[in-house]
Amino acid sequence: MEHVGPRADLRALAQGGVLLTARALNSGWPQSSLTARLHAEGWTRVQNGAWVVPGKVIDSGVRLRVTQLLTPRLVVSHHSAARLWQIETLGAGSAERVEFTDPGLSFRGRLTGVRVHRLPLAEADVQYRGGLRVTDVPRTLADLLRNGGRDDALVAVESALGYRRVGGVRRPPLIAPAALSVALEASLLGSNRAREWLRLVDRESGSPAETVARLRMLDAGLRPETQVEVRTPSGRRRYLDFPFRAEGLAVEIEGYAYHGTREAHRRDMARFNEIARCPEVRHVLRFGAAEVFEGAGAMIDEIRASLVWLRAGEVVLPLVPSDRWATCDPRSGQPAGSAIMSGSHAAIRVTSSSPISTRIGTVSDPGTATSWERVRTSAPVSSSNLTVTVKTPSVVFWLATSTVAYGVSFEAQSTRDTRAPCSDEEALPPPSPVSP
Repeated sequence: MEHVGPRADLRALAQGGVLLTARALNSGWPQSSLTARLHAEGWTRVQNGAWVVPGKVIDSGVRLRVTQLLTPRLVVSHHSAARLWQIETLGAGSAERVEFTDPGLSFRGRLTGVRVHRLPLAEADVQYRGGLRVTDVPRTLADLLRNGGRDDALVAVESALGYRRVGGVRRPPLIAPAALSVALEASLLGSNRAREWLRLVDRESGSPAETVARLRMLDAGLRPETQVEVRTPSGRRRYLDFPFRAEGLAVEIEGYAYHGTREAHRRDMARFNEIARCPEVRHVLRFGAAEVFEGAGAMIDEIRASLVWLRAGEVVLPLVPSDRWATCDPRSGQPAGSAIMSGSHAAIRVTSSSPISTRIGTVSDPGTATSWERVRTSAPVSSSNLTVTVKTPSVVFWLATSTVAYGVSFEAQSTRDTRAPCSDEEALPPPSPVSP
């Protein structure tokens, strides 16, 4: 080790804010006074043989540097390498993972909080990043595909393939698909599985949430298109995240955490509203990152239910307690309001240029749209103007039309019933209409 000189300044001996005890001893510091001086100046011991300068936060970056200084043959890899390359990954605590690869396959030590993978690693697959020896981008992604979970690995791959804003900085794509395919040619454990997963990659994914949402839909047997261009009524070009073209359903994924700023979030919301007015779109579902990661089951149920409604030409019309008529826009699929309480009475007024089906009723499970209860109507079956009065035994009122909902106007009015519930045979007159 380099001899810096007798009793050299300790800060001058530090490397990236990290001081190795061996380096200080080699510079002329005696063991008897070195530890006392370090404590007196406020240095922090990271582990045996390594200290950080006063005031420096001991984060994963510091731990990476300490470990590599103490064991130079170890190369930063896997999630730790992905973080240095600004590649997004999943998993609680992934930002604090400290992972290395030992190319010599001989490391048997125990390092607190450090995982060491014993894997063959060519020097050509190693680069310097922030003063650390780290696996290059192709090898980093190949390692994650071979050794990690599917969702986590594909989030990383799709992040590296596209433009992303990571840590507040927008970066360009880091790799081409061909380079990743070459990196997976090595006959290492997990390579066959990795190549299968690679077939699921979508280069157009814009965030980890979009990647996971698409994978959840694929697992559920749903096959939407991705990033399809549409034109708004004003002529602006927009891209739908996951359109189901035949049904006119657009599934949009948004999340403040991944779009970076409140202004970006506001632009997303404006984009959603424009998308809802596109001629190809009959209904828009929007899900945030938290809903994708924590409630994917509910997301899939809602997508499936919407596809059922749209294929049947149905429009969902929840009611709100009110003395005014509320309007549901069937083009956007936006409801008139939230569900009314059980035990209320409701009136529906429908106007259409086409005959209206009598398939009108209430369901106890709003996720299925299959268990219908017929209700009385105050107009003939083929009428284009229909008023329906119902006593709602459930929390959501549903209405279906025999048309595809275009040109159909829905209005709703509900009132809380403070009397005892009326019988099934009781005829309840509709509330007096108020002009919309």
